[in-house]
Amino acid sequence: MPDWEPPPPPAELAHVWGWFCELDAGRHFRDNGQPHSISYQDIAAWAQLTGRSPDPFEVKVLRRLDHVYFDCVRNPLAMPQYLVEQMDQGAQLKHAFRMLKALQDEGKANPNQTKFLS
Repeated sequence: MPDWEPPPPPAELAHVWGWFCELDAGRHFRDNGQPHSISYQDIAAWAQLTGRSPDPFEVKVLRRLDHVYFDCVRNPLAMPQYLVEQMDQGAQLKHAFRMLKALQDEGKANPNQTKFLS
């Protein structure tokens, strides 16, 4: 068990974070141990099996969270190595939740703009 308490996601997107955790738990891995992305097909199958009905914005948030996941797991050089080494998991989650909040705010400001989501 970690000795830190992860920060909560933005209240309006807490359900999407829970959905992402469910999808991540069923993530497929390559033979070399590298994770596969969560595909639209994975989301559709998960939604059908669980009775969930994510709207298009929520699907975009799920996909963006998956991109953040890969930024952290597969591309640690996206930020200077000394910062990666200094960031604990709590800090990484806070960063992801700030991105979630920005996505949410962007969606409210202009639902047709997908600058952060593509």
